[in-house]
Amino acid sequence: MKFMQIAKMATLAIISALTVGYAFAQAEKPETATPAPAASFYKQVADLNEAVGRAATPQELDAALAAAPAPAVDNIPFSIPVAKAALRVNHPEALNFAIAFYRYGEAGGPHEKAAVELVAAALRNKDGNLARANQFIAQQLTGKDKIVFAKDEIKPPAWFSKIIPAPARQLALAQEQNRLATDNVEVGKSIKGVATALRAVDLDLVRSRAYLEAMSKGETFKIETP
Repeated sequence: MKFMQIAKMATLAIISALTVGYAFAQAEKPETATPAPAASFYKQVADLNEAVGRAATPQELDAALAAAPAPAVDNIPFSIPVAKAALRVNHPEALNFAIAFYRYGEAGGPHEKAAVELVAAALRNKDGNLARANQFIAQQLTGKDKIVFAKDEIKPPAWFSKIIPAPARQLALAQEQNRLATDNVEVGKSIKGVATALRAVDLDLVRSRAYLEAMSKGETFKIETP
């Protein structure tokens, strides 16, 4: 009997020691803060547009872009305020920003018209005259007498050059997505993707618009590989 009492007391002592030890360990364990949820994609884009809107110098614009989360950066080619900000602050790559917006913004609609106007404005500011600006506007619907841009004028701005494909690659990817599209929503998006890529390759609207018209009429449109 006495032995059982001793054993019981020993067991209680062990349990007590373990309880104290556990409590001590929990007290010593640092609390980890729950990470704040990431802002939504649209919130990130809105914040970025606000930041670039405040930029007054090329350096401030670069800083705003460098601080942007990746999803917002990925959306830059479709975000006209960024290209407009580059023009407004007289960024040395203002023409590059404008051409990037022209190349990667969705085909059709108001963005396309805005992109053409932005490239023309950037050319006018860079050249100090209207010659190339007018030439660029004219080539959009004719595809003739096209501007021969210097390589450093049409390369993507450095801050997002790694996340967008070269125009020829863009066209190949768009055609593959179009081939694999199944439902109506995917097909519609992929058709616009091909039209956008054609515009990016040609730097005019001729083939892009002809392709969209052919698709709407159910006609075949042969795309020459650049």
